[in-house]
Amino acid sequence: MKIVKKYVLPLLVVLGILGIDQLSKFMAIQNLPYRQEVVVLDGIFSLFRLNNTGMAFGLLEGQRWLLAVMTVVILGFLAFFYTVLPQNKVGKAYRFTILMLAGGALGNLVDRLFRETGVVDFFMITAFDGFFPWVFNVADVFVVVPVIVMAVLTFFLKEEDMKKMKWKRKKDV
Repeated sequence: MKIVKKYVLPLLVVLGILGIDQLSKFMAIQNLPYRQEVVVLDGIFSLFRLNNTGMAFGLLEGQRWLLAVMTVVILGFLAFFYTVLPQNKVGKAYRFTILMLAGGALGNLVDRLFRETGVVDFFMITAFDGFFPWVFNVADVFVVVPVIVMAVLTFFLKEEDMKKMKWKRKKDV
């Protein structure tokens, strides 16, 4: 049972996020016209499918393989941090955010590796008079939200929780 809790459940969380992301992109490709807005909630939210060959804010556009390598390296760091976090409440919260982040990163990595056209984006927030002009996807949500949660956790950690967040050392394992 310990193996299931330690390895299988985390893997299922990551694969579940990857599956939801890829299914949503498949549905967007099948059902949404390319670069034509489909209003869902007027003035608030639309669907707008496009392909993104870069990353957030159009950075590194066309650098498919560089972005793929960067993602694999980041996933390696996430896997390392996941294994060294303590088993207390705070460590578990960070661990869960790492799983969400890994699922989102894998979702966009799959697009970069297997879609010549790049990452499929299709959600568009139209509220706030263009303040949020980006088009994004499910994987992006699972990248951004965990980063925000980690920042909030870190900002609001009490001093006694920070003391519990020590790295596992070889002799501790």
